[in-house]
Amino acid sequence: MNKSAASILKLIISLGLGFLIIFLVANNFKKPLKVKLDKKQFGNESVWTLQQWNGEADYINVGDTLAVFVNEKEEPNYLVSIYEGTIVSKDVRTGATVVGGDVVSKVKVDIWKIIKEAFKKTNYWWIFLSIVIALTSHWSRAVRWQMLFEPLGYKPKIGNAFGAVLVMYMANLAFPRLGEVLRCSILARYEKIPIQKSLGTMITERAIDVICLLGVVGLCLILQRQIFIEFYNSFMPEGGNSKFIILGGLAVAGLIALLLYKTGKLPFAAQIGNLVKGLWSGIISIKDLKRPGVFIMHTAFIWVQYYLMIAVCLKALPETSSVTFLAGFPMLFFGGIAMVAVQGGLGLYPYFISKILVMYGVAETVGYAFGWVIWSGQTALVIVAGLIAYFLLIAFNKDKALPTTVE
Repeated sequence: MNKSAASILKLIISLGLGFLIIFLVANNFKKPLKVKLDKKQFGNESVWTLQQWNGEADYINVGDTLAVFVNEKEEPNYLVSIYEGTIVSKDVRTGATVVGGDVVSKVKVDIWKIIKEAFKKTNYWWIFLSIVIALTSHWSRAVRWQMLFEPLGYKPKIGNAFGAVLVMYMANLAFPRLGEVLRCSILARYEKIPIQKSLGTMITERAIDVICLLGVVGLCLILQRQIFIEFYNSFMPEGGNSKFIILGGLAVAGLIALLLYKTGKLPFAAQIGNLVKGLWSGIISIKDLKRPGVFIMHTAFIWVQYYLMIAVCLKALPETSSVTFLAGFPMLFFGGIAMVAVQGGLGLYPYFISKILVMYGVAETVGYAFGWVIWSGQTALVIVAGLIAYFLLIAFNKDKALPTTVE
């Protein structure tokens, strides 16, 4: 199978996975969702009697009181809805006794209606601010990329470098890694820089970005450790010990890899070694730059902007406006994983965002709608800015275009 066919197959599989995720998540919200008593709030050591039931309305909102309970000491306790939607089961009656964890109601959610309402009440000034922040990070990435050419004896115009970066992001929405090749081709065409030399600068970029991503993980573990762990645990089997599962899985994978390597049946071992060496050589190449300090400053600025372009969007919806900006760290990391796992993060990005925001007290339905709001803003920026950059590159370089070279 040639590379073009493989890329098309990957794209089809990735988009298919994205639409499958959308279907499964939306279908899950359509099903009656069980509203359970909080086991921490309604302990098993007490028997609670349903004194008042407020769940007869056709539609409930997040935060509405569904029920009032009293225990043997006549102490009241309240069940607040964490979902928004229509009550399906109305067979709950006052006077019934319940124990912690018992189901008291079922709610059916129209998730598309909630998403539509979220788009209507979004404060788009915050989305616009996020777009401006994103553009500044792209500009800084272009400046940083321009610096990598200095030791090679080239200095592409910043306008061409910036346009190439914007086109790269747009092209990556169409095909995985197409953008990297395309942006190198743009400089080859308009700046007479051979593609293979441009590709060499991208090894350095990729190596630095890997280090920065590890830094984001570190910040998550330092500043939002519990959220980071709970997000991971939310995908583990209920009742399972996630630490033992992940450690066991890594141990088994490592043992299999070791056996394959020792028996000479690990053909990709050399490729992995070359990848690691390439990343390391990319990192140490910074010392050859004329201004390594400025390069590092641009790198830090890029990733701070990545964080801010997500964090400021929390102010766009009333339900998320009170969430701490620290939530931007896990959203940046896991959102980035979604972007890599599925083409453009289709379907998976809003799902991951909803799972993270639940841990900050935001209803899952609202979090899912919020995920679609910020994903739509980011995707629209990539497409519009990429198209504008593509045509401007042609217009401003019409007398300089050269056949692409790979010398």
